[in-house]
Amino acid sequence: MTKETTPPTESIPATREPPSLPASPLAKRTKTDDNMTASNAPAVTSIQQQLPPLLVKKLVDSARAPTRGSAFAAGYDVYAAKETVIPSKGKAMVDTGIAIAVPEGTCM
Repeated sequence: MTKETTPPTESIPATREPPSLPASPLAKRTKTDDNMTASNAPAVTSIQQQLPPLLVKKLVDSARAPTRGSAFAAGYDVYAAKETVIPSKGKAMVDTGIAIAVPEGTCM
């Protein structure tokens, strides 16, 4: 029975190159004031920007104008013009009885 031996390998140098850096620059953090932490930051109580007007036309007497749930709401709440029942997990087209002109730059 004979033993097989592997040929000797070349020695690997002890020092290695560092890993390559990313091609894009690393993100920089902005400096914050040490006095302003989350616990003592002023609360936002109003919206500083004027919102564009939402033009609404009532097409039927039973229609209700859209409303915002709060000043920070992302959109408007719309209401059905007549009593409608939609079954669980169902879909339906519901008449709101209004026409809306959406401001430029917004999506519907």
